[in-house]
Amino acid sequence: MKLKLLTPLLLTLTTLFFIANANAKTFNTNIPGLVIKELSCLYSTYDGRWVNRNNQSLGKKRIKISMYDSDGDRTGMQSTNYSINMGAKSGGDFTTQSWGSSCSSSYSFAIFVE
Repeated sequence: MKLKLLTPLLLTLTTLFFIANANAKTFNTNIPGLVIKELSCLYSTYDGRWVNRNNQSLGKKRIKISMYDSDGDRTGMQSTNYSINMGAKSGGDFTTQSWGSSCSSSYSFAIFVE
């Protein structure tokens, strides 16, 4: 009887796991082969993961995010306050720092890496 109850529960959880992963967004940057994943906005910072899909190192870089309101006006900019060593075929976490602006789910944004 326990197996009959566990089977639907496991099937439901497995389905939800795959649906959540299918909806994960990947954002391109100004560098081909370098993408941003799992981007989230909390209060006044963005958090996410950078992924270098290239076969060569990109060296030390900073991630910058410019935010735009619904009129297309730039409302702020955030950046990592540290350089990230982006090796070949690697990735890692990052957090931006606010420069007088907060992030908002209603903003559109552009991601630049320099």
